[in-house]
Amino acid sequence: GSALSKGSTRTAEKKAVRDIDYYKVVDGELQYEVSRVLENDYYAPQRSWFRKAVDTKGVIWTGVYVFDTSKKPGLNTAISLERKGTFDGVLSIAIELERISKYLKNVAAGKTGGAFIMNDSTELIAFQDPAEVTFTVVGKDIPRLRRLGEAKNPQLVIASQAIETGGIAMGSLKQMRQIAYRDPVSGGTFFVSFSP
Repeated sequence: GSALSKGSTRTAEKKAVRDIDYYKVVDGELQYEVSRVLENDYYAPQRSWFRKAVDTKGVIWTGVYVFDTSKKPGLNTAISLERKGTFDGVLSIAIELERISKYLKNVAAGKTGGAFIMNDSTELIAFQDPAEVTFTVVGKDIPRLRRLGEAKNPQLVIASQAIETGGIAMGSLKQMRQIAYRDPVSGGTFFVSFSP
């Protein structure tokens, strides 16, 4: 199953301490697995999702980004907690999206096709090869989502070229768009579909 974590962060002698409860999905049900207390330099109040939750009434959601700790794509949802009118902390659920990439390995798209998910900025969210989704900026040790145009996989390269030659603005795509793209290198014709 997949793991879902719920955590709170508190400071103890200038060290960050995280209480994490791990859950997994068993037969479609969320089941508690284990709790861990970790001490490290991860300090939630410095994270943008934490600050956004403190500044917002109600539940917040982040966009997809690469987690600092696991180096995998994911997103957070969080809510600021108050007790008797006083700020008491932030409850956050971090959701890794790698399982979607694993699912896409089994999606049938013809004999040689594949499927991927990207955002409006053409950053990859999921692909059958999870290594294509993220990369580390050389010399900075900063992980980030890979743009479709930076991909090495031949299927993704074809998709990127189809967007470019078809003049598709992904951010304004309102309905499914299909393109017959002829690759000048291989001479092959590829049918590429995009859906919002």
